[in-house]
Amino acid sequence: GCGANTSDTLAVRKANAQLLASEFVVYGLSKFNNYDLNGVSKLYGGAMLAVLHNAIKASGSPHRTPTWKALNILSQAEVLTNTERAGVIQAGALVIAEVKKNNATPLVIERAVTTYQYSNIVYNESNSVATGLTMVKELREMFNANFIGEVPVDASARVQGPTEADIKSLFELKMDEFVSRGFLRGSALLGTVAWDRTGYTIVINGDSFYFTN
Repeated sequence: GCGANTSDTLAVRKANAQLLASEFVVYGLSKFNNYDLNGVSKLYGGAMLAVLHNAIKASGSPHRTPTWKALNILSQAEVLTNTERAGVIQAGALVIAEVKKNNATPLVIERAVTTYQYSNIVYNESNSVATGLTMVKELREMFNANFIGEVPVDASARVQGPTEADIKSLFELKMDEFVSRGFLRGSALLGTVAWDRTGYTIVINGDSFYFTN
């Protein structure tokens, strides 16, 4: 994460967020007032908002979003209009808003967006990116722990080695675990499943496994 200086104009801050254009980076735009380590009120720039976003993100499951989570800060240093905040979010930057939530009006990150600027909406939200990275990491660790140094063999082979069925079974167990942890979900209303166990194939190339749909 990174963010704006306190002296940057709104237009400059939005342009800087758009220039980053990465699903792996969040950019804090809003400046705010909070206590420093000595208990003295201080003006913080957008970089500190990115720090707060990442702290919220790191405190829970990857699929949880920092969107609309109350911030423990003193006040906003600037109050943007609804139109201005919408433009900030569209630019891929984090903005503070005051919202009505549980009979209170906390200051929150209005939308936990990344600076990604293109058409894949999965990359627009920091929690969906974090969830995807977590699943890839855990799949790699699982395959390494079970199959690294092993040579896949045919199901009819008389020598030991993982078969395609072994790989498929382990993969499907892990995917079902992801569903139970809330990383993947289906919709009864839309008639979709969390993941389609009939809609993929495994390609084995030496000691590398590829899953395609």
